[in-house]
Amino acid sequence: MSRTPQPLDARRFVGTVDGKPVSLITVEGGAGVSIGICTLGARWLQALIPNASGAPIDAVLGADSLDGVREGVLSMGCIIGRYANRIRQAQFSLNGQRWHLPANEGAHCLHGGVGGTRHQVFEVVDQQPHSVTLAHRFRSSVDGFPGDLDFRVTYAIEAPQTIRIRFEARALDADTVGSFTSHAFFNLDSAGSGPIDGHRLQVNAPAVLALDAERLPTGAVVPVAGTRFDLRTSDVLAMQPGWLDGQGGVGFDAPWVWPERAASPRLQATLIGATSGLALSVYSAAPSLQVYTGGALDGSLPKHAGKAGQVYGPRAGICLEPQGYPDAPNHAHFPSAVLRAGETYIDEVTYAFHWI
Repeated sequence: MSRTPQPLDARRFVGTVDGKPVSLITVEGGAGVSIGICTLGARWLQALIPNASGAPIDAVLGADSLDGVREGVLSMGCIIGRYANRIRQAQFSLNGQRWHLPANEGAHCLHGGVGGTRHQVFEVVDQQPHSVTLAHRFRSSVDGFPGDLDFRVTYAIEAPQTIRIRFEARALDADTVGSFTSHAFFNLDSAGSGPIDGHRLQVNAPAVLALDAERLPTGAVVPVAGTRFDLRTSDVLAMQPGWLDGQGGVGFDAPWVWPERAASPRLQATLIGATSGLALSVYSAAPSLQVYTGGALDGSLPKHAGKAGQVYGPRAGICLEPQGYPDAPNHAHFPSAVLRAGETYIDEVTYAFHWI
C-alpha cells in the first residue's frame, strides 16, 4: 500500500539563505486541495489533489525540507526568470548595445544565469485565503541583464482543482528582455511512484524548434507532422532507446512552438496519469511550451531525494513549461522577448487538474 501523502511541515523550511529568511507557504483551496510554496526560488513543492473519495494524490515532485531544497535538483519546482531556457554564448544585442551575461552552462546562460530566480529568496507581499504573492527585484548589477526589473508571481487555487500562476514584470529604468515560467515536475500517479512513461501526453503545437547538440535553437522552426514530436493526438510516453533528450537521458527536452503569442490563453497540453485517473490541462498564451521528461534525474542522493523517503529516478516527473522562445533575443524572426522600460508585462499559466 502506498503511503497517503501529508502536507509539508513548514517548520522544516525555517532558515536563512544569503542572510534572508526562508519559509514554506501552504495555500489551501476547497475540498482538500492544497499547494506548498517555498520562498527560495518561489518553488512549487507539493500539490495535494483529492479524488472523489477524498484520497489525495501529491502530483508535484519536490523536497520536504530547506536542506532538501538546497541539496536537490536546482530547478525543481522553481519559478524561472529573468529569462527561461538558454541564451547562446550568454550574450545578445538590444537597442544597438551588446550585453554579456554570466555564463552558467558551458558558454551559455541558462534560466537567468547566476542571478536567476532559482537562487533568490522571494519576499511574501500578499497572502489571501486561496493565494500567495511573492516578489523579487532583478538588478542588472547582479544578473548582467539590462536594467532593473520588479517581478511578482502569484499562486492561486481556483475552483475546483485549478492552480493559476500569474507573472507581473515591470522594467524600471531600461528596455530589457524577459521570459518566465514554472519548472514544476508533475507525476499524476503521485510523486515518487516511478517513471512517467505510462502517462499520456497531448501537445497541441504545430511545430518545434530545431536544436543543436547543446540544446540551443538553430533558428529553424520544424513542423511536427511526421516526426516523433507530433503529439497533437494523445499518446503514451513509451520512451524509445533512440529518443535522447540531450542530457544523457531518454525522452524529451525540447520547445514546442506556435507562430506567435496568443491573444488569450489556449490549451497547450493535456497530461493523463497512467493508473490514477488524474489529468492535467495546461493553458497559456505563451508562444512556446518546453517539455522535459526528467531524463537527467538519476536517483543519486542527496540530490534526488524527495518527500517522505522518496527517491527520484529517471523520468520521475515531467515539466510542462509555457514560456517565450528560448534564445529569442538572438533570433529576429522569433516572437519578441523585449520588455520596454516603464511597461508592465503580465502573463498567466493555468494548471487545471481533473479526474477522468
